[in-house]
Amino acid sequence: MQDNPEESTLAQAQESQLWSQLSVVQREQVHEVSAEVWFLNPGIVSAHMMLNDLFRTLVPDGEQYVIHQVGELPLPVASRAH
Repeated sequence: MQDNPEESTLAQAQESQLWSQLSVVQREQVHEVSAEVWFLNPGIVSAHMMLNDLFRTLVPDGEQYVIHQVGELPLPVASRAH
């Protein structure tokens, strides 16, 4: 049994000849996510965890956003000056 299957899967992908040819790899835009959240546990809680991952990765200052409760939209924790 593997200690951490996610690390093993990533290592296998990185060893592939195709890995370095991927444009996201070349632009250093690869972001690790939890396989447990993204692939193995479908449901509303995982969906909100995915949204949190997306906000942290894609939204400037994404750490300032949180999902307050299931069913609510992400709201800024603190207002930002525009």
